[in-house]
Amino acid sequence: MILQQTPYTNMFAIISIISILLGLYIWRRFRVPEATIGMLLILASVEWMLASVFQLGSIDLPSKLFWNKLKYIGMVILPLLWVIFTLYYTEHEKKVTPHNIVFLSCIPAATLILTFTNGMHGFIWSRITLEAKDTFLVLYHTYGVWFWVNIVYTYVLIFFGSLLLILMFVRYRTLYWWQSGALLAGALLPLFWSMLYLLEVNLYSYLEPMPLNLPVMNLALVFVLLYVKMAKIVPVARELVIEGMSDSVIVLDSEDRIVDMNAAAQRLMNAASNFIGQPINEVWSDWSTWVNLPRDQTKIGKEIVLDQKGEQRTYDLRVSPLTSWQGYLVSRIVVIRDITARKRGEEEIRKFKTISDRAGYGSAMCDIEGTLIYINESFAQMHGYTAEELMGKHISVLHNEAQIKDVNALHEKLMERGDYTAEELWHKRKDNTVFPTLMNGTLIQNEEGIPHFVAITAVNITERKQAEDRIKQQLEEKEVLLREIHHRVKNNLQIVSSLLSLQSRYIKDKRDLEMLKESQNRIRSMALIHEKLYYSENLANIDSREYIQTLVHSLFQSYGVSMSRISLQLNVEDVSLDIDTAIPCGLIINELVSNSLKHAFPERKGEICVGLHTVNGDIELVVSDNGIGIPEDVDFSDTQSLGLHLVSVLAEGQLRGEITLSRTKGTEFRITFSEPT
Repeated sequence: MILQQTPYTNMFAIISIISILLGLYIWRRFRVPEATIGMLLILASVEWMLASVFQLGSIDLPSKLFWNKLKYIGMVILPLLWVIFTLYYTEHEKKVTPHNIVFLSCIPAATLILTFTNGMHGFIWSRITLEAKDTFLVLYHTYGVWFWVNIVYTYVLIFFGSLLLILMFVRYRTLYWWQSGALLAGALLPLFWSMLYLLEVNLYSYLEPMPLNLPVMNLALVFVLLYVKMAKIVPVARELVIEGMSDSVIVLDSEDRIVDMNAAAQRLMNAASNFIGQPINEVWSDWSTWVNLPRDQTKIGKEIVLDQKGEQRTYDLRVSPLTSWQGYLVSRIVVIRDITARKRGEEEIRKFKTISDRAGYGSAMCDIEGTLIYINESFAQMHGYTAEELMGKHISVLHNEAQIKDVNALHEKLMERGDYTAEELWHKRKDNTVFPTLMNGTLIQNEEGIPHFVAITAVNITERKQAEDRIKQQLEEKEVLLREIHHRVKNNLQIVSSLLSLQSRYIKDKRDLEMLKESQNRIRSMALIHEKLYYSENLANIDSREYIQTLVHSLFQSYGVSMSRISLQLNVEDVSLDIDTAIPCGLIINELVSNSLKHAFPERKGEICVGLHTVNGDIELVVSDNGIGIPEDVDFSDTQSLGLHLVSVLAEGQLRGEITLSRTKGTEFRITFSEPT
């Protein structure tokens, strides 16, 4: 193949060789997707440049057409690789999927097919001529419609990738100014000359300007991949994570130059953003004192003391290496954490430890995240551990999943109120058995009121719970016994009532028979109380409403009185009565209602009212009827009637109350007494 000599041949040959070597070096040095795509970008540009040089150097039309078609391989691949590179570079690698790559490759693939079959349709070049320009033969084109489709698509891809860089440049400054600026220049400068060429403004003789400017893009890629070491030293999303950290974070390159630092580090160093790129030991004089490491030792952890606004504060300094896949040191990450408060709290723990270890109860301390930082022997032993085994573990190790809900609720109470006392909580031992504890917790804050530690005490209350269970069992046994006593008393009283009923069959005297019936009703009223207590959930008190209703109804049945003729009105509140109050109340109601049923209604028609309610802390029992009433000359407190005499004795003697009689509308007895204590 005979070539004509051009001013660009030797220059492009040298640039191509250097570009290929740099691309291979980058690919071997940084095994990350950005480096691989960058190498392919460089190789695609080299293919485009070499094909352009061979096209210009060819002296016949078929050779020029061959190399002209061949350069389209690099021409259509390069914009596609540019978009993929910028997606990786700006942390949008999730968009680089096989589906998206195939979609973006449709137009480039169609362009290549149409390029190599152009003689059949003319979609790429509708006319090609070979003309002599000075001493050179130059190929001139009349472009077809698909050429312009591909040009528009190429510009869209390049502008899209550039837009991603611009957005990153606006959001993330400092180091990204150089990275983004270099890449934008490498992409947009060749594009600018290409646009001038298409507008028939060409400052380069005999050659399209785009290949001549591709070395600018290659230099930008080399700068980013080599000088700035874009091997994930500084993630693009740093502002979302590192900038919000209270710890100071500094990123150094392999020569200990500052690549980046977060806001906390700038405050700590009293630094400005123009420190980026400078050696750290020049801007921070104490650095060489703290980190005096040989080059083969890159990891360190130590405590340092700094003077901050006149106060001595302690920091934890940690330096960690970031290496390439071949083991080369790429960067060092420096994390500086203020541990002043923690140091003071350990100090406080040591003061507290001697007393705490001798205490008869378990005590422990944990940080605000729940990590145990102090445990006395009692606390460890009750959980089946040694203090050393629990140190540094999360407090959740002392609870199973069923207890976590209660633990979280207790933690919320602690954070809201600052403490909690006498809270019962189940704890888990090392062997996974559980036991009850009585817990107290206190939130410990620093001078600024920020929570730092939680102090807790725990007492194993297994024996107390067992004692409570024994007492509960004994009470249940006593309750069964009391119920049985009430049941037997009720049965015995019913036997007495039955005996009186049998005895009444042999008595012919009407007065004597009436006395037996009254005695039988009195016994029944007492038996009814024991029956109610037997079935009651509360053995100390009875339901007065149900008891009075049952008692009065039984009296109506005993005297054969129909409620359709003598109506009954009950106004009984839910007043609890103990047995010492219920029995006299029942007997009083029995006597007064019986007296009304026997004497108040000669025509067997009227109304009886029974009420029980509280008034100003006292209990008031009212029994009334609208019958003929008690004559005015009868003194109920001094009468020969056993029933009325019994009412007076029970009301005043046993209930220690007051009894009044009203004769205005029939008969009304009102008895007021104190509530039982």
